[in-house]
Amino acid sequence: DDVMDPGHLASHLAAIESMPGAGLVASATRIVDEDGGAVSDSVVERGGLGADDRTFLAGDALPLLASSNPLRCSAVTLGVEAHRRLGGFDPSYRYVVDWEFWLRVARGWPLVWRSRPTVAFRWHSSSETHRFKTGTKDLDETIRLVDELFARDGASWPEGDRLRRAADRRLARAFVNRSYDALKNGDPTLARACLFRAVALRPAILGTIAADPRLAAQMAVLAVAPGVAQHVFSKR
Repeated sequence: DDVMDPGHLASHLAAIESMPGAGLVASATRIVDEDGGAVSDSVVERGGLGADDRTFLAGDALPLLASSNPLRCSAVTLGVEAHRRLGGFDPSYRYVVDWEFWLRVARGWPLVWRSRPTVAFRWHSSSETHRFKTGTKDLDETIRLVDELFARDGASWPEGDRLRRAADRRLARAFVNRSYDALKNGDPTLARACLFRAVALRPAILGTIAADPRLAAQMAVLAVAPGVAQHVFSKR
């Protein structure tokens, strides 16, 4: 249900002509809701690889893909040769399968970025992303992917340590968000497990939680008395 704007494919064809060996061309996107209205940046990150058009040589884009997936599938065109030589998507992944493939392409082929939004990406309550909130399989896959990436490439990056901290910070926040959603949905067991995993990943996340008094109260009660937290904070 995403929408390509007129000129999207022409833009990508021109990018491929400018860099014939490109493994991937990606465009910026607009985020819209069910009715086509704009979705705030505070709800969904814009993503992308910068405010200007750019061509990355093989390996150069990897650090920008290290802590999150900034590309939307519907705004990506893959090079046939890169897809063939890499063997396509990795079936051992389900939730981050596209991100994992972008990393493999970016490692071995040039990547072309077009900063003008040419695709409207739909964000709504029935999307696959919203179904993740009943467990942690998507977050577990993200941890696996990030671990593999930094084990293979991180040591060669001048800012590898900073990027790893940024990735862990994002993951910790994701676990806190999942904890909050689980608590609201009446699942204190999942909520408590996610809270503890967030703290294990990045103990400093406690400062972020403490900065929001309402969230701090909910997480504190969840940590010491999950049954009470379920009764008090669940939407059920």
